[in-house]
Amino acid sequence: MNEGKIVSVDYDDGELVPTFQGAHGGCLDVVCQLDNGTRVAVEVQVRDVDDFQKRVQFYASHTFANQFLANKKYSELKSVIILSICAYNIFPIDLVSEYYSKHVIVNEETNIHTLKNLKWVFIELDKFDKPINEAKDGKELWAYYFKHANASAPEELAELAEKKPILESATKSLIVTNWSQDERYAYSQEMMRDIDQASSLHAAEIKGEKKAAAEIARKLRTLGVAIETICESTGMKKDDLDES
Repeated sequence: MNEGKIVSVDYDDGELVPTFQGAHGGCLDVVCQLDNGTRVAVEVQVRDVDDFQKRVQFYASHTFANQFLANKKYSELKSVIILSICAYNIFPIDLVSEYYSKHVIVNEETNIHTLKNLKWVFIELDKFDKPINEAKDGKELWAYYFKHANASAPEELAELAEKKPILESATKSLIVTNWSQDERYAYSQEMMRDIDQASSLHAAEIKGEKKAAAEIARKLRTLGVAIETICESTGMKKDDLDES
């Protein structure tokens, strides 16, 4: 989309809170914050649902309006993008033939993009039919991944990861998601062992650095170098020098 760089990601397992009594919330999977303040709400839709086009417009307006609850200033409202990744077609193919489409609010007479704070981006996977060897740019690689990841052989996923390394991380997350509770527990224990080992090595390195600094300080003191100079050169504190 080339809208900016992602600076934070929040995962949302719940529903959007309705803004009026009797309304039903809707689910958003991920909300990303870009470096320009824009909020990108991502939804993955597997099943065809009624009135989906109205629903994503509600998502956008709700996400945009909710900012006002915190800021109380219209000038502080940031743009909102709704990214919908759908396993089926949202729009008839005669209206939108491409799998990737962007929709904004324009002047009906001039077709000029005038109201710029809301945008909708749709990825309709049913319209994406390129094989893996023809998927080249980032959008196409992600589209292939979303459409085929569950059914792809390991070598195909490895080929995807070579083209776009971030897909390797996504693949690992997908594998973990499909694990049983026992497999997740074993994996977490292995991760904890790796973290403990890395922490032990880091602690040993720090201890070795402190020992080396103390030895240098001792030699400098025997040469009559000023305490302030030794502290500045070794990074040690005066109290530490007195103990060394």
